[in-house]
Amino acid sequence: MSTDNILELLLNGSPVEKRNILSHLSDVFESYNNDIADFDKIMNSLIALSVKENTAEMRDEILGTLIIGMTKNIDNISFDIIGNNIEQFPVSCIPRCIELLSYTYNRKYVPAIMKFEDHEDENVKEAVADAIQELGHM
Repeated sequence: MSTDNILELLLNGSPVEKRNILSHLSDVFESYNNDIADFDKIMNSLIALSVKENTAEMRDEILGTLIIGMTKNIDNISFDIIGNNIEQFPVSCIPRCIELLSYTYNRKYVPAIMKFEDHEDENVKEAVADAIQELGHM
């Protein structure tokens, strides 16, 4: 299946089709293959889709797939869309957003992460603590 077909299904497919594509992408990202065709395009599309997606469950699955993709070379990928819109994610997705931003090892995301340091949700606060440790920021 071509990258364009994959992206089309992620945008317009049924929930089952989207889950199947995300599962496939997770498998590909977990492979030892470091030369994945259109990797940057796929990752950037998933990042944009994570903000646009309507359901919290699907957003969480997209974020999970992105986290798996973080094991590859992400030098040409910007996570600014997530960092700049993290407050618009459902609370259930914020821990994954924070985890994802921490795995960039880019300190520019520290302010976005630290906004949630005193959040009422324990999962969010735990994600912040883990991110601070991951980034080596105190």
